[in-house]
Amino acid sequence: MFDIIFVSDFFVEHIQGGAELTSEALIQSSPYKIEKVQSSHIDFPFVQENKEKFWIFGNFAHLDERIKLQFIKNMNYSIVEYDYKYCRLRSDDIHKIYEGECNCEREHVGKINSLFFKNAKSVWWMSKKQMDFYHHIFPFLEGESNNVLSSVFSKATIDEISNIDTKNKSDKWIILNSPSPIKNVNATIEYAKMNDLEFELVWGLKYGDLLKKLGSSKGLVFLPQCKDTCPRITIEAKLLDCELVLNENVQHKDEPWFKTKESILNHLSTRTEKFWKGIERNVECLEF
Repeated sequence: MFDIIFVSDFFVEHIQGGAELTSEALIQSSPYKIEKVQSSHIDFPFVQENKEKFWIFGNFAHLDERIKLQFIKNMNYSIVEYDYKYCRLRSDDIHKIYEGECNCEREHVGKINSLFFKNAKSVWWMSKKQMDFYHHIFPFLEGESNNVLSSVFSKATIDEISNIDTKNKSDKWIILNSPSPIKNVNATIEYAKMNDLEFELVWGLKYGDLLKKLGSSKGLVFLPQCKDTCPRITIEAKLLDCELVLNENVQHKDEPWFKTKESILNHLSTRTEKFWKGIERNVECLEF
């Protein structure tokens, strides 16, 4: 059985964000033996010791650039891209808001990270719009190595969602009170007020409690001010029979699989198999 190193800035043991939950769903469904390693902990001796293993990178903002160059030159790896790491702020929209025009694609960070993507055996995107945006900026990334994955849910999470009673909903709408500027909380609150929507700000709940809160609420107002590649909460809300108010920055919202509760469940049921079959093809092609 082939061994795999799964690298991320954080895992669910540290943060229970959307990226971490998707990574964990992939890890738990793996047919391979996996070692989880935080990106900040990787050094050259560790890479050398594990050079014959296959590596998967989730979020890698804390990865030493010299290590990244080592992988670009002669390592075997895949990438699951959750945001826009060619930009040093991981969002060209945030960059524009706080610092003016984003030119990261022409700067050192964009050049190194685009090469990191180019040399990956496969790249897994959260939405087609995210992938298309990358390909518009870096046309050389197009090719058979690209796959649209979306957020991934474990079977246990899908079962947990399916067991939540959604028959007794209140008239309240949920607004995610996230500190991230991407989520655009203040403007979302203003929208709710202007449209006479009774709302509740939610943040810091345990994951199961958040799901129950969605199950008992009328809907979700989610209006990010920046490109949000495949926000997990919108999927959870739709599965829990919430009405949705979304904007164009929710990048997966027009994909066919997101149309109905049934199509979402069908889609989610294929994600882990699609991913690991792709990784299996990558591993089978290696020649050490």
